[in-house]
Amino acid sequence: MADSVFLRKVAIAAAFVVQSFGATAANVAYVGAGSSGDYLNFYGHTVTQITNPTTAGFLAGFDAVVVSSNSTFSDVTLVGDEVKSFADAGGGVVLGQFVFQGQWAISGGINSPGYNPFVNDASSSSYNIGSSLGTIYDAASPLFNGLTVANISTQYQANVGLDAGATLVADWTSDRKAIAFNQLSHSKVVGLNLFPSDGELNADTQQLVSNAIDFSMTAAVPEPQVYVLMLLGLSLVGAAARRRRG
Repeated sequence: MADSVFLRKVAIAAAFVVQSFGATAANVAYVGAGSSGDYLNFYGHTVTQITNPTTAGFLAGFDAVVVSSNSTFSDVTLVGDEVKSFADAGGGVVLGQFVFQGQWAISGGINSPGYNPFVNDASSSSYNIGSSLGTIYDAASPLFNGLTVANISTQYQANVGLDAGATLVADWTSDRKAIAFNQLSHSKVVGLNLFPSDGELNADTQQLVSNAIDFSMTAAVPEPQVYVLMLLGLSLVGAAARRRRG
C-alpha cells in the first residue's frame, strides 16, 4: 500500500515537472497612457487599464502586467519598482514600447540586472522604423504559438541593448533587437520592442503579445538531470514493488 501511494505521488510530481506551456485566461493589468490592450480580451484575458499609477501596490491581485506607454509616467521609478516587486512575487511581466525609449523610459528596480531583458535606449528619436522579424534565434519558442512569424511587424522600435543574462529570441530586419526575456524563479520578464497598443498591431502581432503574457507566467524549465532523477526514482520504486509482490 505504501509503495502504491508513493508511486502515485511520484507520478503526480512527474506530471507537474513536464507540464507544457499553454494559453491561459489571465487577469492582466495594462499599464500606460496612450496605449490600449483591449484586444487582449479577445484572447481570453481580462484586461484592466491603469494609465498613470502613482501609489504602491497597484498591481495587487493581477496575474500579469503589460507595461507600455505613449507618454511619460508621473513617477517612473515607482512604476519600475512596483513591476520588479510584482515579478519577484511570481507575476508575469511584459514590457513594450515606449518604456525602453528616451524620455518615456521607466526606471527603478525593473531595470536591475536580470529583469528588463533590454538595456534602454537613451535617445528620444529614431524609433519610427517599420520592420518585420529578421533573424530568429529560437523558432520553436512558445512565443510563436498559433501565429505566422513572417507577419509579425512593428512601426516603433528602440535601439536597445541586451541585458547580460537575457535570452534573445529574435531581431527585427533593421538588426535592432525584437524579442527577449529574462527568466526568474517563478515567472519571466518578456521584452517586446514594439508598441503593443490596440490599433497598432495586425492579428499575428496581437497573438504574439497574448503569447508573451502566457509565457511570462511560466516558471523555469527544470534542467535535464531533474527528469533523469525523476525517471530513475520511478524505476527504482517500481522494481521494489515488483520484488515485494514476488
